[in-house]
Amino acid sequence: MKNIRINLLPPEVVELQKKKQERTKLLIVVGALCLLVITAFGTLFALTKINQSETNRLRVERKDWEQRVKLYEPYAKALEDIKANQRIANQAVGTPADWAEMLKSIGVNIPEDVWLTDLTATFKPSSPVNNSGDKGQNNGNIINNAVNGVMNATNGTNSSNESSENQMIIHGVAFSYYAVADWLEAIRQVKGLSDVRSQYAADENAQQPSQVRFEIRATIIPKTLPEPPKPKVVN
Repeated sequence: MKNIRINLLPPEVVELQKKKQERTKLLIVVGALCLLVITAFGTLFALTKINQSETNRLRVERKDWEQRVKLYEPYAKALEDIKANQRIANQAVGTPADWAEMLKSIGVNIPEDVWLTDLTATFKPSSPVNNSGDKGQNNGNIINNAVNGVMNATNGTNSSNESSENQMIIHGVAFSYYAVADWLEAIRQVKGLSDVRSQYAADENAQQPSQVRFEIRATIIPKTLPEPPKPKVVN
């Protein structure tokens, strides 16, 4: 059986109910849209506040770093002055060789069947080039000329050959060529020497036991001077 519903309400009341239902649906839709707009606005407002807070923090941090930079400016200038003075001192004195470590290593590595008869070292300290820039370039040229004049006067107008500068010559006697070769290999491991080579080795005694006279030559490397310490940044 079919259910038959008969609305006995007047048409005016039915029309009012329909309008009320439509008004309720419209209010629900409008409320949902308002809630969505309020939620979006609240999210944007919160993100804006966060960005403003981060911007203010970065602004304060930047001011703090600017104050630190101004605080360390005198120390940075003092460090540059120290480096400039060290360059001038290096130009006047030159870069020395590490004689103590070099001679110690040579003495420790001498084999039992090798004897030294003579050791000669000729070393001319190198004068590093001033790369401090345009500032103070004229002063650097004056210093270079003065240093070159002193070095020329000391060395007798540079009468020595370039091949004899920064060179070590070792003369000695050994029981065999093998001993000379072993010691030559040991000298090549000494810090501060390069281009270590045997100039000659000859058995000058025909009788037994044999005696091999030899000459070893090497190039002396200047010692690297330490740089001035860098200032520590305190957080």
